[in-house]
Amino acid sequence: MRRGGVIDPVDRARDSSLTFEALGTVEFDGHRCIEIAAGAKGGGSATYFFVAPDLKNLVIAIQTTGPQDKVLQRLRHESLEVPDSLFEIPEGFKSAERVKWSRVAAKVSYGGKPAERSRVFRAANGDMLIWVEGGYYNWYYLYLPREKSVHLVNADYFLDSKGMVIEFSHEGQVYSSEGYASEEEAEMDPHLEVRANGIRFRSNRYQDGKEMVDVGW
Repeated sequence: MRRGGVIDPVDRARDSSLTFEALGTVEFDGHRCIEIAAGAKGGGSATYFFVAPDLKNLVIAIQTTGPQDKVLQRLRHESLEVPDSLFEIPEGFKSAERVKWSRVAAKVSYGGKPAERSRVFRAANGDMLIWVEGGYYNWYYLYLPREKSVHLVNADYFLDSKGMVIEFSHEGQVYSSEGYASEEEAEMDPHLEVRANGIRFRSNRYQDGKEMVDVGW
């Protein structure tokens, strides 16, 4: 499931744990559709996709069945015709300036152990963005050298060229707005230690397990 319970057919198609089977053609909302069943290899609930060839194989409906319920997700008034006015730039439009963050080689430790999943990015002004998976959660820390501070920030403000957050991105750059420093998600007391070749600070879950984050470069 995606946000809001909406199923993304592309995500399901990429899921190697699922098997797919074409069940034939059915009529659905006036379209002759190919019905495709998707299910986990070990059994469980099933998902049915209704693909309309006359709409360039657009998935116009998805039905999920479980032990106790059935959910139908569908498109209505679908059309492949797009008016040119949709792409006209509004009068007075100004493009927002973006900040480029480039990935740097860095060693990240969480709780005294090398972090299994982490990445570090640096902006041209020296600010650093640190993503680390710790305690089954993904945390994004913003290190501001001039202020000698560390802040917890929202992942959605730092995206790659495809709009993906860092943990799902395979690119070496991400981008943000110029106001990224004001997007602090929560207050934290990092007890920041600045070293010659790195920094050390308290994790967001320090009160639970006393975990520290170490970043060296």
